[in-house]
Amino acid sequence: MLLDTVDNVQRVTNPKLKILGVLATKFDSRTINSKEVYEYLVQLCEREGIRLFNQVIKTSVRFMEAPNHGTPLVQLYPELDGAKAYEQVAEEIVRA
Repeated sequence: MLLDTVDNVQRVTNPKLKILGVLATKFDSRTINSKEVYEYLVQLCEREGIRLFNQVIKTSVRFMEAPNHGTPLVQLYPELDGAKAYEQVAEEIVRA
């Protein structure tokens, strides 16, 4: 559905709109569902020629707490794996 929306936006208002990539978030390696969804993303990105970022953002209670503090997660909990993963994605984007 999101790809259809991007397609519509490109046709109607912004033909220069491009998808930078797909980032897998809320990933929990302990669940079959997360693994299946990630595999689906891999296949979708390959089929559509869309970049899948190398990092996977794992689920964490800290993600839900950050908005209550009004501070970005990477500043609130810089040692958190998720914060480090977001920083690595930012580096990946800058290097692209």
